[in-house]
Amino acid sequence: MSAQAKKSPPFRAEHIGSFVRPESLLNAARARKTGTIADEALRQAADQAITDIVRFQESVGMPSVTDGEFRRRSWSAGFIDAVDGFGLREATLGFRDEQGTRGALPSPYARARLHRARGIAVDELRFLHGVVTTGVPVACVARRAAAVDGLQVETMTSSLSAASSFAASSTFSRPPIST
Repeated sequence: MSAQAKKSPPFRAEHIGSFVRPESLLNAARARKTGTIADEALRQAADQAITDIVRFQESVGMPSVTDGEFRRRSWSAGFIDAVDGFGLREATLGFRDEQGTRGALPSPYARARLHRARGIAVDELRFLHGVVTTGVPVACVARRAAAVDGLQVETMTSSLSAASSFAASSTFSRPPIST
């Protein structure tokens, strides 16, 4: 297969969401949690893992390139961490890992009026702009995270200016309820 054929598939393909984190990043996150390494070492491990996943996406000709959500604890964490007013409560749904151990992640809820505390996905997008050489850098806020408890927010786009505009909005409120 020629390099051109590899870069131009006969179908449209995009990847939005998480890639499986590499073992090196998982080990760094575990080491940070135990205090074995500093925040800066974890950031460097994430930078390298993101650079590697960007190169992979570019090598297979992906038209949009993500960071694999490698810096997030979970799919909704970037949004929840950037918006004040969320609380966490015991999860109602659980899961089982490969060993059959039952787990559950805390479930976010709106405990107060929601207010942007910082940019949402802006830092992720800035880093991507620095490492992507082909394709369009994309940093997304998960649509489900953006529709928490009636909150209506547009999904992030691939444009840094759009991300900056979105992040500049300071207060979110529920839309009026129509009967």
